[in-house]
Amino acid sequence: MVNDILLHKWIHGQLSDEELETFKARPEYLSLVELYSQTQNLKTTGFEKEKVYKSIIHQKKSIAKQQSNKNNNSGRILSFLKYGLVACLLGGIALFFLPNEQFVEYQLGNIETLALLLPDQSSVTLNAQSKFSYNQKKWNENRTVSLEGEAFFDVVKGSTFLVNTRNGDIQVLGTQFNVKSRFNKLYVHCEEGKVQVFNRDQTHSEIISINEALRVNEDGTIVRFKENKKESWIKGISRLKDVSLEEAIHELEIQFDINIICENIDKKTKLTSQFNHDNLERALETVTIPLSLKYKVENNKTVILSNK
Repeated sequence: MVNDILLHKWIHGQLSDEELETFKARPEYLSLVELYSQTQNLKTTGFEKEKVYKSIIHQKKSIAKQQSNKNNNSGRILSFLKYGLVACLLGGIALFFLPNEQFVEYQLGNIETLALLLPDQSSVTLNAQSKFSYNQKKWNENRTVSLEGEAFFDVVKGSTFLVNTRNGDIQVLGTQFNVKSRFNKLYVHCEEGKVQVFNRDQTHSEIISINEALRVNEDGTIVRFKENKKESWIKGISRLKDVSLEEAIHELEIQFDINIICENIDKKTKLTSQFNHDNLERALETVTIPLSLKYKVENNKTVILSNK
């Protein structure tokens, strides 16, 4: 994971000589320098330009691809700036600032993750295909964020911290926890402190503590269970526990940037599996073998699943 604390310190001129050398070794360093220099003469009301760079993408794409996208991304940023809307598009992640409300929104694509700092120094790590937003202007009076997808939170102690998702809400004061909101289900895993989880219609809530997790299903039922393992997706490992084949397929697609086509397969079948994000063939085997399925990879981007 790229250390985005270095990026934050670089922006504010707080790097030591040793840290600066480490930061300069990052593959996106030249892109950052160019983008930063291009914004120095821009006049944008109600918005601090350096905040565009407060957090930056860590992606699994090649350095060559990063460099080839550099010029196109720079032009798009300058275009957005003219309309008071800033988008940081390095590696495909969009970061939007609306001048009137200081509303910040991050959108991630496939095979991308992002580590960022919130105004109170709480940290958030976003998984691929996730959307995250908050109101920066009102942050001191309302620590509320919105999430679609998956994120790991390390929240500093303070006022109530609220995570809104379409499948339920999570409320804490200061703790470490993971939230996954996909397929009309909500998964919450508490690694430190306590977390209060509300169902979709706010009619019921559960409190979980360290090494506990719960899942809010599509029908609103809540399942609690012990979870002693740390969240592994941050380290490049997807761990799937009692999920549908449809959910497993989605996880494969967003971690490997592929399209999976199923031929006469029941995608509601349940499975438990885990796979690393650095080996597609092995990942496919861990999902297909337990279900007696076979796969065929075409053009490195399309995978066809079928029964044996």
